[in-house]
Amino acid sequence: MLRYLVAGTGMMGNIVTPIIRQSGQEIAAVMELTTELAQTFINKNGLTSAKAFCSKDFASILKNEDIDVVAILVPNNMHADIAIEAANAKKHILIEKPLALTYAQAKDVLEAVTKNKVAAEIDSLYRHHQLISETLIDLVQYHTLGNPIFVDMSYIQDWQMHPDQDIGWRPFVKLAGKGKLVGDLGSHVLQTLLHVFGGDFESFEGKTYNVYPKRYKLKSKNASTFSKIPSSTERPDLYEELDMTAPDMSGDDIATASFVLRTQEGRKLPGTFYISQVHSGFKNDFSVNVAFEKGHFSWRAEDPNHAIISYENGVKQRIERASTPSRSGRPAGHPQGYGDAILRELEKFHSVINSANPSTIVDYSTKNISDATKATKIVEDWANTTPFSYT
Repeated sequence: MLRYLVAGTGMMGNIVTPIIRQSGQEIAAVMELTTELAQTFINKNGLTSAKAFCSKDFASILKNEDIDVVAILVPNNMHADIAIEAANAKKHILIEKPLALTYAQAKDVLEAVTKNKVAAEIDSLYRHHQLISETLIDLVQYHTLGNPIFVDMSYIQDWQMHPDQDIGWRPFVKLAGKGKLVGDLGSHVLQTLLHVFGGDFESFEGKTYNVYPKRYKLKSKNASTFSKIPSSTERPDLYEELDMTAPDMSGDDIATASFVLRTQEGRKLPGTFYISQVHSGFKNDFSVNVAFEKGHFSWRAEDPNHAIISYENGVKQRIERASTPSRSGRPAGHPQGYGDAILRELEKFHSVINSANPSTIVDYSTKNISDATKATKIVEDWANTTPFSYT
């Protein structure tokens, strides 16, 4: 059984912690800005054997031999520092994407991971959906439909389509880095692409679009007095105005890109990305479309249990993920979703650690962190493009 230190108790801390336990591992410790916050999380989740720690004591926590893995589930600006310190302490690391704020930081993480020969996993879960990690990769590796000739990925959501909707900490550069959109959804499309095809980018031309130059953040101290919170137009006094064009803010609401990837097989593969968080009617629609010489593959995260394969004779096959129940117990016909993909990711990660084989660990971790480093470089360049303005 692997013993985890969970660093961070926000959204991802609440999502990933029970999945770590579901995978059969132990939460040995929780770290937050204060021990009180960590203890509250421990109590809420019934982690009776876990110890609470304050983040300022991280160096001393890492000396604890009862911790095998550090789960880094904090805001982006802390990812690289925690990962490097944990790797140098010979702890395995699970890192929420993105790997780092900058390419320079990402390279430092890669160096620490490879030097210390620890297992490292980036929580970019969509590449672990069964129809991506098995079906699509098999099509690519075995050339069932010939060579891939074009790839198109889109990732669209609608949770920021109104300027007074809550956008959390991601627009603040000091916390999330440049690119609230491309650092988030962009990391997923990039790492899924590299996971499936490998290789390196020969060219990448990205653009960003700022739909709302001004956004409005609710002053929470006034929110509780209303059964239905008025909009920023109705009650501007309840809101703080945010200038999304300021240097310390990221205002990318939509982003597009065209690229050429030189795959691990040495072939040029052109493609496009479209990502948006202002696309009405879509909560979390990540789609992967690959054109091959003799067919086409299509999959969507909002219908994760099925893919469509089109053949050169015009026949379309709607395929269901493998009928063998997954580790999560989902039999065929029972959709494999977000948590299941994380579970598959963790189980692969744990199997690598438990192999205790240095070459297996190094090969696995080098691939993961190298891909994440490449993605960080692209995100950094993409986010630094001058946003298209609608005014």
